[in-house]
Amino acid sequence: GVDTIVLEKRLVELREAMISSFSGVLGVYFRPNKGKNGLQTDGWHSTIQWAKQLMNSTCPGSMGLFIARADIKWTTDLPLPTPTDSPGLVLASWPKGELPSGRDHVADCFFFIAHDQIRNFEETLLALSRESKRDLHDVQDFWPDYNNRPIGYVCPELVLDSNPSFMWNPFYSLIGRRISSWSPLNGKDLNSAIAACGIYQNQGMKQNNTFSQQVSVAVPE
Repeated sequence: GVDTIVLEKRLVELREAMISSFSGVLGVYFRPNKGKNGLQTDGWHSTIQWAKQLMNSTCPGSMGLFIARADIKWTTDLPLPTPTDSPGLVLASWPKGELPSGRDHVADCFFFIAHDQIRNFEETLLALSRESKRDLHDVQDFWPDYNNRPIGYVCPELVLDSNPSFMWNPFYSLIGRRISSWSPLNGKDLNSAIAACGIYQNQGMKQNNTFSQQVSVAVPE
């Protein structure tokens, strides 16, 4: 079994790190949940159900949810949207390649989901689960509004693996995993890509802040 004292200490550390990285958020909550049959998609759906109750009771007026893995160690701030920019937005981190359909294969360690898109995201998770998809990498193939407004990216200029032990990224590492020193970007291109982050694909919006002050943060395992 898990040492509950160690686990509780770890969750306190994670919460403090999250608040430090994303100053001013309305709520930071953790919920270990692996989902049915080990499906990440089921775990995320269950977590969103839980997070909606928290939003209604403790964070009314939240502009949306930022959902991330609990084992992420943030290394720099993320350029996420302001309340003015947020309606209708769903943002993954960045594309990691291409699916057989020609749509993007998505890095899935974190998502921003605007309040008015939570229902669509829940339906997408259920559709992924029905197809026994274990993770969210194929989410663009199941997104109901893809033809009008596909899921965008915090950093559309980056095309990187979501696992930093395979490919280094500038924003996070995963606790307990080695960090790769390899990246397809050299220093100059990387700096340009980071500077371009916050230009949301198909949205035409530029973001200067690092994080909104009106986001609830839910963290599935």
